[in-house]
Amino acid sequence: MLGALSGGLGVPAVTTNYDPLYEDAVTSTGARILRIPWDQEEAQNDETGMLPQLLKLHGCVTDPPSIVLSRADYMR
Repeated sequence: MLGALSGGLGVPAVTTNYDPLYEDAVTSTGARILRIPWDQEEAQNDETGMLPQLLKLHGCVTDPPSIVLSRADYMR
């Protein structure tokens, strides 16, 4: 059910979670999702504006240096 929320509506989602659960839910439906900032270029080149996007504010576990847990992490 969570994976259906992205539904190709062109509305981006935002999360402070750095786990991949939202992306896993979306891909379990057979869809794909652009993870911002990692897929930023592809999102900017999406002329239809319909590719689902997920802004990960605190980084992602698949990119450990991107994870934000402390004030120092925010400052970098």
